[in-house]
Amino acid sequence: MIKTNDHDKLAELSDFVGLKSEDLAEIEERLKEAKEKASEFIRLYPLTSVGLGIGIGLIIGKYLSKK
Repeated sequence: MIKTNDHDKLAELSDFVGLKSEDLAEIEERLKEAKEKASEFIRLYPLTSVGLGIGIGLIIGKYLSKK
């Protein structure tokens, strides 16, 4: 949950970025939904999730090692 002090920081950040508090609330809600969907996918398909994690890690590792 967001603490009172965090609300002040979010208000400052939203003013700096130019977002309204309603926009931030909508973004927060979308992130919560994405987290719930990801958790559900991992519960339903644990081996697929591990395979995806390994694959993505290898791709990112190869990309970063070339630089």
